[in-house]
Amino acid sequence: MKKIWVLCGGPSTEFEVSLSSGRVVCERIRLEEYVVRPVVITRSRRWILAERVLEKDSDRAWLATFFKMAADPSSTKVGCDVAEAAARMIGEGVHCAFLALHGQFGEDGAVQGFLETLGIPYTGSGVLASAIAFHKILSLDIFRGAGLTTPRGMRVHHETPISEILERLQLPVFVKPVRGGSSVGMSYVEKEEDLAPAIALALATDTEALVEEKVDGVEVSCGVLDLVRDGNIVSTPLPPTEIRPLESAYFDYEAKIPARKEQRDHTGKSSADYHSQNSVVRTSSTSGSRLRRHVAYGYDRARRRRACRARNEYDPRNDSNQFAPPAGGSYRNELCRLSGHLDHACIATGAATMQANGGPLNTSLLRTLIFAEASHH
Repeated sequence: MKKIWVLCGGPSTEFEVSLSSGRVVCERIRLEEYVVRPVVITRSRRWILAERVLEKDSDRAWLATFFKMAADPSSTKVGCDVAEAAARMIGEGVHCAFLALHGQFGEDGAVQGFLETLGIPYTGSGVLASAIAFHKILSLDIFRGAGLTTPRGMRVHHETPISEILERLQLPVFVKPVRGGSSVGMSYVEKEEDLAPAIALALATDTEALVEEKVDGVEVSCGVLDLVRDGNIVSTPLPPTEIRPLESAYFDYEAKIPARKEQRDHTGKSSADYHSQNSVVRTSSTSGSRLRRHVAYGYDRARRRRACRARNEYDPRNDSNQFAPPAGGSYRNELCRLSGHLDHACIATGAATMQANGGPLNTSLLRTLIFAEASHH
């Protein structure tokens, strides 16, 4: 039986989201071929290893107790440091690490580099692709370099004058940390007086922020799974998912995470489904990202925004329309290596639409491990 460690938690702003993903993986992963050990990395970087492993379905009964204990900051469970965890992984002969980590440390190439050093295969993207995908500005640079259209925006720091932002961009805008996920620290700004507080919120979790003009249209997420077929790796787009928040004005943290306060639709209401599936594969291939890529973008119904070639920002004073999308075209907004709350994430519901045999999420998790094994040999 192959030994799998499911890693979740971590020192990031998405600790709770990651715990949810880790628990879902442990609850849904097939145990016919694998022995699974849940591992929670605390905010202080201590590794809490489950004392028992999952070998059969009945073993899952203690998962809720383990994750509750590991998430409790007052717990007396100390855990081990990273050196001890590394020695334990090597000593146990861990076959693969299933990464259910979100945000800093988990999606930015850090844990990937750690596992590469240990020679342990892991799920998801490699070091470079993870680092690029997690950095919104770097990934946008690559999109534009490949001829893909992105919203007009700019990088800002603590010292950036508000007047400079207003000179370059038109309100309303979205403000978000450059490195982060689950919409943590993101704000929607319609009034000039709200811009400075929004930037301060984003900079509370990162050293720089991204300010982007709003693009009116339909928000769509499209996942990509890299599957192993006849020894070859084939990028397979999942059906596009339209996202419609039910209670929020936009797809913020509250809409994404707690109680499925968003509506996801796979009915193909957009006439550009074929285009979106092909462009998402192009986007993920351009970034070099493996396994799970999310590309969220909007169809611009109001007007086609113009942009120029520029590193890290757009200059609205440039009149080039080289990257303006065609009528009914789309904007690439960002990549996501791993969807939060896997049981109802867009990539899981996209897989459900494909009606994979044996349960869509179970099958996707199995394919994830098969791909990890194949790509690290």
